[in-house]
Amino acid sequence: MKIIPNEGIVGEVALREAAVGEMRDLIELVRSSLAVKIGKQLGRSEPQWLNLEAIYPDRAIVLVHGRFYSHPFTVSDDNIVTFAEPAEVVREFTAVTAMREAVSLIEAAGEKESHSFLIRIVKAGTSKNKKIYPDSVLREATPLFAGCRVFLKSDDEHLAGKGKSVRNLVGGLSNPQFIEGASADTGEIQARLDVLDADISTKLREAIDRKLTHLFGFSIDVEGEAKRKGQFVEAVRFTKVHSVDMIVEPGAGGELINFIEAVASQSQEEDAMKQRMLEAIRKAHNGKLPSGLDENDEEAVYTAFQEAVASSSKTDVSGLVTKAELEQMEVRSSMREAVRTSKLPEKAQDKLIKQLESDPALTTVKFTEAIKDEREYLASFTEAGTIRGLGGGDGTTGPKGIAEMLDKLLDPSDREVISIKECYQEATGDKHVTGLFQNMRFREATIESDSFPIMLGNALNRRIVEMYKVEGRYGLWRELVSDIIPANDFRERKTIMYGGFGDLPVVAEDAAYVDLAKPTEKAEAYTPGKRGGLVPISRETIKNDDVGFIMKIPRNVTTAALRTLNKFVLDMIRTNPTMSDTKALFHADHGNLLTTALTKANYLIARLAMMKQADHDTGEAMGLAPKFLLIPADLEEAAFEMFRRDTNMDADFAHSTAPQIRPVSYWTDANDWAMVCDPAEHPTIEIGFIDNRQEPELFIQDMATSGSMFTHDRMTWKIRHEYGGAPASWKGMRKNVVA
Repeated sequence: MKIIPNEGIVGEVALREAAVGEMRDLIELVRSSLAVKIGKQLGRSEPQWLNLEAIYPDRAIVLVHGRFYSHPFTVSDDNIVTFAEPAEVVREFTAVTAMREAVSLIEAAGEKESHSFLIRIVKAGTSKNKKIYPDSVLREATPLFAGCRVFLKSDDEHLAGKGKSVRNLVGGLSNPQFIEGASADTGEIQARLDVLDADISTKLREAIDRKLTHLFGFSIDVEGEAKRKGQFVEAVRFTKVHSVDMIVEPGAGGELINFIEAVASQSQEEDAMKQRMLEAIRKAHNGKLPSGLDENDEEAVYTAFQEAVASSSKTDVSGLVTKAELEQMEVRSSMREAVRTSKLPEKAQDKLIKQLESDPALTTVKFTEAIKDEREYLASFTEAGTIRGLGGGDGTTGPKGIAEMLDKLLDPSDREVISIKECYQEATGDKHVTGLFQNMRFREATIESDSFPIMLGNALNRRIVEMYKVEGRYGLWRELVSDIIPANDFRERKTIMYGGFGDLPVVAEDAAYVDLAKPTEKAEAYTPGKRGGLVPISRETIKNDDVGFIMKIPRNVTTAALRTLNKFVLDMIRTNPTMSDTKALFHADHGNLLTTALTKANYLIARLAMMKQADHDTGEAMGLAPKFLLIPADLEEAAFEMFRRDTNMDADFAHSTAPQIRPVSYWTDANDWAMVCDPAEHPTIEIGFIDNRQEPELFIQDMATSGSMFTHDRMTWKIRHEYGGAPASWKGMRKNVVA
């Protein structure tokens, strides 16, 4: 069977085309096996019908009850499909954890003897692989490429994430810079490449001389976040750089132009040292590395080297690496890691590393003191805002401990932590609650993401998401909505209602089947929007230890968001919006508007009229019965009495077909009432959430020495909830507007 390509087969059209090609057997094998598996899980003897949305070499994506699930699978040689546990995914079908994009070498000025080149790491815009790299993303990601290793790989090795070996090591990158383009999203990241292999340097210089720079390409291997934009994927943020790989086919417009003067970088020294260590290890093991040794695991290589030295009485490995060289390498490596994780500003990091690397007698004590001195120097400047994330402190209580304290504080069932003031003091060291960061204790953890306002915001977010799942009295909207979909942006969206097929005609013996009439479409439009506001906590609240106010924030935010969303959906029934045919949702021409008061007789008349609503293609009655009876609170008792049996033990027709009564507390008209069918039987209302985020979110608004914290002594969070929606069809809804 034909193997599914790595990029997968995504979408109805692509799957339909593939199903008539060479991959038909594999697709059908996976589809049918998964249908049987899901059917058994649901306790059914027949395979469960499923909507296959995409298939990749190792997983299938299906749509079940409006949600996407990824089912990992393997296929044995005898065509037995084995599935692993499924996982819910968004419409992109996978969290983007590795983005690989081809990039290339570019120019610089220098000497012919050089082993150093200036390269373009990645260029903004749309790549050949349909990936979009905005200027803002590349500008933010630039520092991540400092010290990045470069490997020589085949294109297949790069795409498969393989070939990361010291044998394939080309060199390292330094001094990455973002170069602005002539217009928006045309910038690029450039960096210096110091090449270890003389043969590769010769080839690169030869390519420059002969103007054949297009022969060489590079590709980044990074982790990050992305979002789907039609058939493209747009990078949102790079989180980690694994390597930059030299390949054949670049995809983002890079090329080699020239070279720069050769100056050995520290990463080159380390890599050269590692190669000598590996040489010693091979020498001690008859020319081979020990089984299972990972050449990229520096600690494992160092341990294996020490063992090789210990056994040098049998095999001479002396002279390959001296003890002094090893000690100096360890100190310099520790220094660079300490500086890069200190959260000092990037320029300060660069200056400090350059200064410390020039010290021939560098020690751990020296670079620790240097980092401390630089931190204290920078912390004295507060005019432009606090320098956040400088580390330090005794480290006895880390971010995880503070986060746990805040979670306990916001959990009413856990009374171990009952003081917001205690949490603040423990997180910041600001014992007098001054609100000034220069008075706070900074820990080794990243203050940029774990400072107290952000940590408290994260704890509030976790509590809000937890409480949002228990919707309570504001959960009616979910019962009435037929479709909940992810919206990727704020552009206008269309919700489509399709007509039905007519009766199936008889097919005579040996006669051809005829095409059924294609259902027509009716589209309704809506545009997603955002709702939100600011949630402030004053310094006085913390200093007075007003824990009651803090504990109420998650519930109040959740209640406000759910109430707003619930009203947004129910207002489509209350306010009677205009549909695409320029008529109101409830209109005489739609056959779903009456003016009679709520009585048992009038309910049965309205029910019969809904049952007779005809499909707009076939003209057949659709038989849609009301599942919900929506009434103002004033009519709740009357509605209950309508379906009560009294002393009659036998249920009459109205009792047998009674809908679920749903009072809507905020409806002020005491006489109007409405009915809605089962959303699973016919489209009712569609709701689209931006990026499929159904819960409201909290974001920190200010730094500690600017904004409202500086002017009003308060921390402020922004609450945001983004969605939109529209009625999808009028046929399953009916309203009585009583004068």
